[in-house]
Amino acid sequence: NERINEKFKSKSENYSEKVDPFNLDLDRPLLREKVLIADDDCFNLKILQDFLSKIGKEVITARNGQELFENFKIHSHNITAVITDNYMPRKSGFDAAKQINQHIQTQGLAKIPIILLTGEEKSLISKQALEDCGITEVLLKPIDFKIISKLFEKRS
Repeated sequence: NERINEKFKSKSENYSEKVDPFNLDLDRPLLREKVLIADDDCFNLKILQDFLSKIGKEVITARNGQELFENFKIHSHNITAVITDNYMPRKSGFDAAKQINQHIQTQGLAKIPIILLTGEEKSLISKQALEDCGITEVLLKPIDFKIISKLFEKRS
């Protein structure tokens, strides 16, 4: 009985460790991927939410950059990816991404992909600014769901 309890204890301690979403450990219970999305345009937010739900993601939404960061702080241990618009009220996607990455560092969490959705040309966005904010991918609007699917397939 003691050996069983010790084995269970060591396994349960393993599950409490921080999870790297890019390095799937098949001994861990499989959790549904949780994606945090932000856009001040209700239509874009709804179609992105519906699409991600359809491909099996659990979705948390935010309507501005401040709400994005607040939701991330609340759910930071469960969020596996962030998709954000850039131009939003109260805080831009760049500023929210920077705060999210600072939070990840100070809390010792695993890095996650942060995807910026923008109507701007990619050439107008500074690579240095992306790196400074921890943004890992830039996608142009209108939203291309094939590309978003491929981004999540790469991670599976």
